[in-house]
Amino acid sequence: MENFIATAEPDIKLTGAEKTAILLGELGMAISDDLLERIGLSDREKKAINKAFKKLGKYNPKSRFESLREVQVLQEVMDYGSYKGILPPPKPDFYQQKQQEVLGMMKQNPDAVANLLKTWLGDDD
Repeated sequence: MENFIATAEPDIKLTGAEKTAILLGELGMAISDDLLERIGLSDREKKAINKAFKKLGKYNPKSRFESLREVQVLQEVMDYGSYKGILPPPKPDFYQQKQQEVLGMMKQNPDAVANLLKTWLGDDD
């Protein structure tokens, strides 16, 4: 196992205050203010959220870490919404369907797919 190379990133560990700060930032101030009013936060909770906002700093969309962190929070909210019946559950065959579409494209025009891969690899230069 000493030659093992991790290829997947572990979940980013976030505190509840950090998750809250990220989601509130995504929702915008008008919605965030209304939401916070509905929650009825304690002073300790308000301080923790403000501290988390400051710790997060200004959002940089080019930062892979910040983007992953944002996606993780949004996914957790969507999973909760699906669990509560507020959002429809994701279609289990979505990725299989996309895979089949790409395979169909490969059969119809393999040169186009090869050119796409060459373009992607050229971006690394």
